[in-house]
Amino acid sequence: MTFETSSGRTVSLNVNYENAVTAAERAARGENERSRRQAERYLSTHICSVCHGTRLNPQALSSRLDGRSIADIAALDLDAFAAFAPSLPPTLPAELERMTNGLVGELTASLAPLIALGLGYLSLDREGASLSTGERQRIELTSTGRSSTTGMLYVLDEPSVGLHPSNVAGLTATIAALVANGNSVILVEHDVSLIRTADWIIELGPGAGEHGGRIIAEGPPEQVESDPHSVIGPFLSGRAAVSRRRAVATNDGDEIVIAVSELYNLRGVTARFPVRGFSALAGPSGAGKTALILDSLVPAARAVLAGEPPPSHVHSLDLASIRQVVGIDATPIGQNARSIPATYSGAWDHFRRLFADASAARQRRWGPGHFSFNTKAGQCPVCRGLGDIDLDVQYLPDVNVICPTCHGARFNEDTLTVQVDGLSAAEVLALTIDGAVDRFGDRAPIERALRPIIDVGLGYLRLGEPTPALSGGEAQRLRIGSRLRSSQRDVLYIFDEPSTGLHPLDIRALIAVFDRLIADGATIIVIDHDLDILAAADQLIDMGPAGGPNGGHVVAHGTPSQVAADPGSITGPWLADHLNVRAAAD
Repeated sequence: MTFETSSGRTVSLNVNYENAVTAAERAARGENERSRRQAERYLSTHICSVCHGTRLNPQALSSRLDGRSIADIAALDLDAFAAFAPSLPPTLPAELERMTNGLVGELTASLAPLIALGLGYLSLDREGASLSTGERQRIELTSTGRSSTTGMLYVLDEPSVGLHPSNVAGLTATIAALVANGNSVILVEHDVSLIRTADWIIELGPGAGEHGGRIIAEGPPEQVESDPHSVIGPFLSGRAAVSRRRAVATNDGDEIVIAVSELYNLRGVTARFPVRGFSALAGPSGAGKTALILDSLVPAARAVLAGEPPPSHVHSLDLASIRQVVGIDATPIGQNARSIPATYSGAWDHFRRLFADASAARQRRWGPGHFSFNTKAGQCPVCRGLGDIDLDVQYLPDVNVICPTCHGARFNEDTLTVQVDGLSAAEVLALTIDGAVDRFGDRAPIERALRPIIDVGLGYLRLGEPTPALSGGEAQRLRIGSRLRSSQRDVLYIFDEPSTGLHPLDIRALIAVFDRLIADGATIIVIDHDLDILAAADQLIDMGPAGGPNGGHVVAHGTPSQVAADPGSITGPWLADHLNVRAAAD
């Protein structure tokens, strides 16, 4: 390209224009996180047609052990690999026996902690990105234990999440090994059985949100158990237990019946769930609970209710009187800070009408829309109603800072001049839900919108708190609270590990919410490992006897007491001990 400058000088430039495909590929490989996210919209991922997902070239795949390529071996789960490895020495040349036995011994020692922590169902080639937080944490924990480090401080955030009671013993042994090597371990945990194994307990409370933040008890477990200020102490000592559920109305024998022909490790499995009752599924990780409920019952029920055929692996399904399926999990609510409890609950619509009725707003002819931080009229022009802004720092992750104009208030200066009961819109969003009901509870629409959130134990949340920042347990309960405003008759609720991150007192509140839903005509199915949740069920289905290929069977079913007494139950021994402790507390 040649052009002439204003001084009459001729300049030649060589310019390469990048096409859209190249630009997207370069952005996807770049260091800037925002650019990578934008480029993902134009990219799709497919299995490689040459290696078929093995990532290895034909030469690497040509070598075989006992007739298997390295890709075949990598496709095995840990349980299967642990059984396969000891069979290798006899198949190899005698001169390799010493080396082979040594390697097999190392492999066995490496696998044992992972299997003890309930990860035997994971395949060796499982992608790291597909692992849950709990799975990654347990893998990191075992790898750390094998490294024989000393003088290190390890901080574990709820390592018991997703663990069957039978695997908690393995977790305890792994933590004890770290301590025995001269390391220090700090757990953030709610599992009472794991807390009892600690050398020192620090308890924060006494409540949540602004009602917490103080050390209310500390010391060895036996000292915390007897501390009158401790909230967890009575549960540690066995003096208190999560309340037993009250009796619920009869369901007249109505049942949901599903038959699965073949899916993953499920083979010809039939399960029944009482309508207007509370059913729980237990069993080790990988036993088939998710395959039965989330991968079979939920999609099949939604298809049938929509007048469509169920998935091919579902042989038959009888929904009885169920007319709606609602899945509630612990995934974040909303994608950004625009989602807050005030908007999610619908309460902010009523607050906006209050502000629009204020004399200052009427004089300016402002409607309710003016008091939304999602509209140009009311929002801060700099952060556009988010309260903060992202700074794009080259080669580093984006930096999030409070908006320098509205200082986190979200609204523009003119909008904040309008007040209701002496509070601006930003000051109302700064209230806790408990505080908002205390101050505006005489307005029936506001009280009706916020009361269900208090009923599920989230009154400490602030109205303007971004919902994506809530914990998994908080997000789950907020979803439940939003559902309490509508009719529950003939609604099927599916909960996936609702006990995650919950204190025993929160479990008690959750079970009370289950009672309320069922009393109003709902049906509840829960997948969980928490013994308090399992003990509260009307019907318990125990799956197993292990994970992966060794799972997929209903090994016990009935009331919690019946399952606890069933010699074939995997969960039974721990449930029996728990029921005995609870009976003593009652």
